[in-house]
Amino acid sequence: MSALVTGLDRSAVSVTKSARYNTEAVDKGRCRVVWGDVSSMPFDRGSFDLVTAFETVYFWPDIVGSYREVLGSLREGGRFMICNETDGSGPHDDVWTRRISGMRIYSGERMESDLREAVFRSVNVYRKDGRRWICVIAHRRDRSETSGKM
Repeated sequence: MSALVTGLDRSAVSVTKSARYNTEAVDKGRCRVVWGDVSSMPFDRGSFDLVTAFETVYFWPDIVGSYREVLGSLREGGRFMICNETDGSGPHDDVWTRRISGMRIYSGERMESDLREAVFRSVNVYRKDGRRWICVIAHRRDRSETSGKM
């Protein structure tokens, strides 16, 4: 109950709706909703223990660059969790990518590769049995693991 939850969205409409929906938590200082873009996050380095991305990486134009932005916003040992409803293996997934300009669906293998390129460590990919749901959890390296380099 003492945690501060921060939401980030590039849609001003979504920011307004989210702040309104979470009015009580916002008023108590437990929640803040910020307008911004993951490709240039408006937070100090090392601000968060956990960053989540639910059904959103589909729309990130520079995926590795955005992962690096997330990495920079995490404290040492922090985690980044991505959850998507599809891993791109479905026979009709291309319907969405044809309808929505710029949308990309990533496989677990592609996300793992891109997260490692962004210098995350111990990337784990989880799938729901019988579904194409996917959850990826990546850890930020500690300084001791990088010899002071990021």
